[in-house]
Amino acid sequence: MSQKRIVKKKIMGFKDIKSLVQKNLISNKFTVNPSNLIKGTKNKIGNFYKNLKKEREKEQKRLEQKKKQDEKKELQKKNKKEKKKKKK
Repeated sequence: MSQKRIVKKKIMGFKDIKSLVQKNLISNKFTVNPSNLIKGTKNKIGNFYKNLKKEREKEQKRLEQKKKQDEKKELQKKNKKEKKKKKK
């Protein structure tokens, strides 16, 4: 039998990655104004809840309309059954 060769995988450590990335890239690209970040987050959350409220209202209207339609259908079915009974 022949011996199988074992392949060793190279695992890059954090130190190796640091050497590949420039220091200027890390420090300059990720500077963020905290006040703008907070304002943006507040707006996103506010918009989310406004949209959620609108969707709930729309869903309630849909359910009410569907309920009315179902009631009308039931009444029509009852009326048809009564008419058939009277004819007999």
